[in-house]
Amino acid sequence: MVGLDFTATDKVILEYAKMLQGAFKPSMIYFVHAEEDLDDIPQEILEEYGADILKPHDEGLLEKLEATVAEYFSSDSETEISCQVVEGGPFKEMLHWSHIKQIDLLIVGKKNQENGKGVLPQKLARKIDASVLFVPENYVPKKIERALLPLDFSKKSKMALQLAARLFEGHNVELMGAHCYTLPLGWSKTGKTREEFEGIMQAHATRKFDDYMEGFDDEIKVKPVFEIDENREPSEEIISMAEKTNSDLILIGSRGKTDIATVILGSTTEKLLSHHKPIPILMAKKKGETIGFLEALFKLK
Repeated sequence: MVGLDFTATDKVILEYAKMLQGAFKPSMIYFVHAEEDLDDIPQEILEEYGADILKPHDEGLLEKLEATVAEYFSSDSETEISCQVVEGGPFKEMLHWSHIKQIDLLIVGKKNQENGKGVLPQKLARKIDASVLFVPENYVPKKIERALLPLDFSKKSKMALQLAARLFEGHNVELMGAHCYTLPLGWSKTGKTREEFEGIMQAHATRKFDDYMEGFDDEIKVKPVFEIDENREPSEEIISMAEKTNSDLILIGSRGKTDIATVILGSTTEKLLSHHKPIPILMAKKKGETIGFLEALFKLK
C-alpha cells in the first residue's frame, strides 16, 4: 500500500514505488489518500464556480488520485492497481486500511519536522503491524545497489538479514552489516593505549559477527562494517555508516506490537526516523511466527 497526500513528496514516493514494482512485480498495489473531511463542496462555492466542481468532493479527489497514479503505473501491467480515497486522519487511516487489506508493506513519505508532519513516521513505527518503507521527501530515487543492515546480533537482526536476502535475491545488491560498539568506561585503567583497546574491541566484534553469520545460509553474503559509538547513540552512527558506505537503503528489523518493541522503537529505530538525511528506511516487522511479508507482495519463490 502506498500513502499519498497530494504534495510534492508524492512524486518521490511514486518514483520509488515504480522502481520497486519494476524490479519485483507485486501482484497488487493499493494507493490511498486520506482526507480529513469529505463533505460536499459548499453551495455558495458551487454557485460561484459552476459545473466544473459539481461533483462530490471524494469523487473529485479520486479522479485526481487516479490521474496522479496513472502517470507512473499503466493499467496493463502485471500488477493490479487500486486507488482509494478515505475519510479521516492519515495516521489513523493508514493503520486501519493496512490492517483491513492485510498488506505486507506500506510505503509513505518521511517529511522534515519543520514541515509539521515529522511525528507520523514514529507513530506508524510504534503502532502498525506491517513493514514500512519511509521515503524522505528530499530523496532522489535510484537503483538500490547497497543496503545497510544495523546488526545487534538479536532475533530482529536475523529477521532483517533473511528479509534482505529474499528481497534482493538476484538483484546484485551488496549487503552491509553495520555494528556499533563502545569502549568500556574504564578502558584507560587497563594499561592499553586507546588505539590498542579499540583494536581489541573490534576484534571482539568481528568474532561475534562471524559466529552470528554461521547460523545463516551460505548464500547470504554480508560485508561487516564496524564503528565505535563515541556518544553511545547508535542511530547517529548508523546514519554515519550509511553515508560513508554510500548505502541506498537502511533496513532494520523490529518486533511486533509488544512492550519490548516499544522500548526498541523508542531508542534506535525512532531516532533513525527523526533524521532528515535523504536515505530511505525500511522497517521490517514480522507478521505472525513466520517471515513471509515479501512472499505475497513480490511473488518470491
